Amino acid sequence: MTAEQAHKHNTVIKWFCDNPEKGVWFDHSDGWRLIYEPLWATAATYLPNDEYIKFRIALVDGETIQYLDESVHPKWHDTHPVLFCMLVERYRIKPTKPEFSIGDWITHYNGFTYRVCESQFTIITDNNTWGDHTLWEPIINEYVCYAVNETEYVVLPYTPSEWLTKFVETTKFYPPEFIATLKD
Repeated sequence: MTAEQAHKHNTVIKWFCDNPEKGVWFDHSDGWRLIYEPLWATAATYLPNDEYIKFRIALVDGETIQYLDESVHPKWHDTHPVLFCMLVERYRIKPTKPEFSIGDWITHYNGFTYRVCESQFTIITDNNTWGDHTLWEPIINEYVCYAVNETEYVVLPYTPSEWLTKFVETTKFYPPEFIATLKD
């Protein structure tokens, strides 16, 4: 091994010396390969086969890694540089597209659930706050709060949309607007 090879790969070589049974990942011309007898070629890229490997490969492939900051409320931030000093669960590969779209129901980290309109979609996208929200999947018979109008609300179990038609026919209210789920 030359001094140039040792210098280029020193971090991975140190890791490999402590973990030879795990091997290292090698960026071969036809994709990444797990190898157990690396040659440490100067022109090649080697990565330790540890719990962060999917993030390490993504970085080499040009993707952005984010970490979850929970100091105030959960929010994803781009990492520069990536040190991999936190639990693996606190990292993710930055989504290349929004996780939901206009018209989807989403829940904010504070528990408020709402339907995404165009202006909200723009604000969420511009501020990169996708990590503050999760897609809300309705659960049949889960109790939810509907706004009947600006001052009246009704709490009822969630049911498919045919039920809303019956609700309007029997109460003579406008179709209620879903506003929140009720948690214990």
